[in-house]
Amino acid sequence: SLEDYLETKRALFPRFYFLSNDELLSILSQTRNPHAVQEHLSKCFDAMNRVVFDPEKNSPPEITHFSDIAGEKVPNSTPVRAEGAVEIWLNHILDQMVQSLYDLTKKSLLEYPEDGRYRRDWLFADYPAQSVLLVDMISWTSICERALGQDATDGKGGENPLAGCVKYHQEQLQESVAYVRQDLSKLQRILMGALIVLDVHNITVIEQLLAADCRSVNDFDWSKQLRYYWDANVDDCMCRQTISSFKWVQGTAAVTGLWPVHRS
Repeated sequence: SLEDYLETKRALFPRFYFLSNDELLSILSQTRNPHAVQEHLSKCFDAMNRVVFDPEKNSPPEITHFSDIAGEKVPNSTPVRAEGAVEIWLNHILDQMVQSLYDLTKKSLLEYPEDGRYRRDWLFADYPAQSVLLVDMISWTSICERALGQDATDGKGGENPLAGCVKYHQEQLQESVAYVRQDLSKLQRILMGALIVLDVHNITVIEQLLAADCRSVNDFDWSKQLRYYWDANVDDCMCRQTISSFKWVQGTAAVTGLWPVHRS
């Protein structure tokens, strides 16, 4: 039956479950026209609404980028050939999206400036916003743990290293605010808005650590924070909180909400 046929397609590409039968039939009836999927992508993927085809490659068509509703385009590490069964090459798009974001995140981490307070060129080097925000959190985690690994009077002038950590991130925040006052593109302004919210949150956390007299990475006041590490053993980002640890999932994910529950 028709229902059984559609079910086999959905089993091969589960995101087809987000489409009605009529929408899925519209795609399957145009298998020779890969562009037919465009209007349905926003229902299949949380933050991707279009793919970009190489205008010079038509036999078979090749997908070189994917983009979101705001217009951010992310290049595929390897172009995806839109040929054969649509459910197969849509899975290839999904795999390539994950791989491409991983590759770009790793590259952006390697190119993060030594002094993260002055990072304008890095911020606007066309890395995906998701990669920039993740690397910002990895950097914050590293700087905080470096400060917590020092004696309480090892900072400049005998101050608590965490106090120096606050000053560092406040200077970084001031630089970010200065960038917002400049002539930015729509995407750059969206990125900076998200980054500033994240950095204000990070400063608040450090101030709370200071107030709690946190002195070690093993203190509960630090271990209860949601922390981000690039783990060389798995060559990927690991997220940790208290005794929990999980691998960061690359994809069209929204930014984590910053609620007090993360720190309690």
